[in-house]
Amino acid sequence: MAKKKVGIIGGGIVGTVLGYNLSLYDSVDVTLFEKDQIGSGTTAKSAGTVCLFDDSLPNKFWDVRLYGFQTYMNLEKEDKGSAGFDNTGTLVLATDKKVEESIKTGIALATAAGYKAEYLTDHDKINKILPDLNLNGILGAGWTRDDGYFDPTMASNTFVKKMRANGAKVFTTTKVEKINMHGNKVTGIETNNRSYNFDVVVDASGPWTRFTGRMAGLELPIWHTKAEAFFLTPPKKKLDYIFPVLKYPRFYARREGDNIFICKAHLTMDLNDPMHAGIWDPDKLQPTGGTDEYFLE
Repeated sequence: MAKKKVGIIGGGIVGTVLGYNLSLYDSVDVTLFEKDQIGSGTTAKSAGTVCLFDDSLPNKFWDVRLYGFQTYMNLEKEDKGSAGFDNTGTLVLATDKKVEESIKTGIALATAAGYKAEYLTDHDKINKILPDLNLNGILGAGWTRDDGYFDPTMASNTFVKKMRANGAKVFTTTKVEKINMHGNKVTGIETNNRSYNFDVVVDASGPWTRFTGRMAGLELPIWHTKAEAFFLTPPKKKLDYIFPVLKYPRFYARREGDNIFICKAHLTMDLNDPMHAGIWDPDKLQPTGGTDEYFLE
């Protein structure tokens, strides 16, 4: 039986994970295209906080969260450092009763899965984990010590390495310029180098999705969000403790080298505020580093 030919547009974390999983099937021939380098674009800007407790996902999606966490941990077990894992633990603060109940549920789920997790109400114990934290008005905190954050760019490159080992083809600096159609069916793509025929084409281009969709005559309702982010530099050169992933309902923080990275929580953004949501020109988004004013409308 002829193999099913699948083309993937985008070499970020979504495209590479999909490509790797498809490459496990002998009946699928996978080809991935990345216009820049693997793990660049928005993947390079991801904080990588794949934690056991994640307030950006309701607890009903626990199985999804756990699967993602275990996937990255398995990469680390196979080849230490391949997913850039930093075992800092995660501290989630309860600012009211509703948040507290959600945290307690998350802690129970993590514990039932065999991980070290607890809900703390003793402020001294919380400050032992994060000494510089002001706990005024805080009811308690969920503490999961087995997790932390990963490096999405490193993980993306690891998935590509595994894809290639399974026989998949990966092309970088290769831009998809056209999607070929026969009637309403996609039949292949054209890049800046050559044309390819596929049975299935998957768009994993992230912020380029709206524009890629238009090549196939689709107007996809994709909106981009951006969050205020900044870095704190401790007065001393280095902290004398491990700064955990820290989560409040409205923002999160983690260490970045000797500094602290702080970012607004995506679920708290006002999608009607043009400073928080809109449609940007993805080609004006630098592959690495910070962003500027790039919204189109």
